[in-house]
Amino acid sequence: MDILLTLAEQKINQALAEGVELNSPRWRNKALPPDDPNVPAELRMAYTLLKNSGFTPPELDLRKDIKRLQDMLDRETDEGTRLKQMEKLNFLLMKLDLSRGRSNAITSQDDYYRKIVERVKSQKVRS
Repeated sequence: MDILLTLAEQKINQALAEGVELNSPRWRNKALPPDDPNVPAELRMAYTLLKNSGFTPPELDLRKDIKRLQDMLDRETDEGTRLKQMEKLNFLLMKLDLSRGRSNAITSQDDYYRKIVERVKSQKVRS
């Protein structure tokens, strides 16, 4: 932890030497940006360091894709498109499960998920 303190002090001293105004009113009383809710609490520090270095872990990218697809699925009204999105979502969830070595809450309820897919397919056939 001492190395982080030393680095922080060096950056502050460098900014002061360059004449950067550190006591700017535009920064005063502003909240820090919230943590990414897609990242587990025990991995946030490591992921933040990787992100600041220009790297993002594949699992984090996969979680963002899953979240984006779930949001699209909530807004979609066309049943055929919803079915395709559900299939993509299932694939991404399985990929995430394989990378973590454990089951996701949605895919662990395979019977429920299968019934939803069958219902959407049957509605598509009727249309």
